[in-house]
Amino acid sequence: FGNSGESWTQSVRPANPDRPMRLMLVWTDAPGHGLGGSTPAWNNDLDLLVTLNSTTYLGNVFGSDGWSQTGGTADERNNTEGVFLPNVPNTTLTLQVVAANISSDGIPNQGDDTDQDFALVCYNCALGDPEPVLTAYKTASAANVTPGRVFTYTLASQVTLTGSHTAQTTLAD
Repeated sequence: FGNSGESWTQSVRPANPDRPMRLMLVWTDAPGHGLGGSTPAWNNDLDLLVTLNSTTYLGNVFGSDGWSQTGGTADERNNTEGVFLPNVPNTTLTLQVVAANISSDGIPNQGDDTDQDFALVCYNCALGDPEPVLTAYKTASAANVTPGRVFTYTLASQVTLTGSHTAQTTLAD
């Protein structure tokens, strides 16, 4: 980042919807003033936001169970921010890193005097759309048997596809 207010966004999905997702944002901050006291010694501030089905989780806002919870305020002090989600459906999540405040040189000897890079690690994340889930099952059947006539039957079926995909189904004898 070069300025406050910039952001980076990435869409991900769970690689395995039966496992938790853990995301960690980290960066090296420029050296602080070193004066001690009540004046903050940190400089640049990045924020991690994870959006799942219109619900946003902020970095370092945890419940008593250790999992991320909604609400809270963005962390202004730490250069490590995490979002831990225990159960994530097979859907797309939006990850966003926001340069809340870029006031010093987080990347020495590159660019100007106000910049910041970062690393984002995501456990159980995959890029792209969720894999489609196709479920097919027989819902009802009936047979009519009349001596000396052709045997006929009726088979009803239901096909369900979840995800943002389309499917074509052919049923044959």
